[in-house]
Amino acid sequence: MSSSSSVAAPFEKTRVLVVEDHDDCLLTMVELLSGAGCEVRSARNGPDAVAIARDFQPDVMFLDLGLPVMSGYEVARILRADPRTAGMMIVAVTGYGMPQERERSTSAGIDLHLVKPVPFQQLHAALNAATTHVPAQRQNQTVLVVDDNPAGRYATARGLGAAGFKVLEASTGKEAMELAVRAHAMVLDVFLPDLDGRQVCRALRAQVATANLPIVHVSSVCVSEFDADEGRRAGGDAYLVTPVPTVTLARVIDSLIAARS
Repeated sequence: MSSSSSVAAPFEKTRVLVVEDHDDCLLTMVELLSGAGCEVRSARNGPDAVAIARDFQPDVMFLDLGLPVMSGYEVARILRADPRTAGMMIVAVTGYGMPQERERSTSAGIDLHLVKPVPFQQLHAALNAATTHVPAQRQNQTVLVVDDNPAGRYATARGLGAAGFKVLEASTGKEAMELAVRAHAMVLDVFLPDLDGRQVCRALRAQVATANLPIVHVSSVCVSEFDADEGRRAGGDAYLVTPVPTVTLARVIDSLIAARS
């Protein structure tokens, strides 16, 4: 892994998961990414990578492909099939550089294939792509943000607006149900003053016009796996624990809307 002390890039609050079974390479990447301001977690095998990604919900995962127990390709496919992690950027960092290996990466849902040794400038470019890229289709998509906390609702709405979406806001379950027909996706707080988010979700699923609306439950209080299961049973497509980085939330919304297309 090549390093560069001359390249400095602040990526504060950008969540990064590094998956690498070679200690020297892992430590170098963690050091470089932490120095760039990232919040970094690491894993040394496929099953740990899947578990940490589901809990940590990174914006970017740098993934070695030749891992013990489970290959990087398998890790990518599993995470792409899970709404909690489907939207993150996955970057292969590997010694596999043949054309057929790059094609296999693409088929597994990997966004970018980098061949070792990787200069820090390439890691920097991948972080930039993950945090600044705005897909063109977002300008035609409306997200309804439902939260009774004005500060939380404002922060989420402002972030998604900056990410390219049109945004509607609601502070109650009743308002959410009235506005849902105008949205392409909904970010739904679990606790609301009139109806809880799960009740809203069930009601929307029972209506033809909103039966397939992508719904992302968010909560800072209900944070257990049981809570997430309850949200999914109510019809939610994803369950995220706040605070959620805007880039992560936006990518989850992208993946859910694309799956409905």
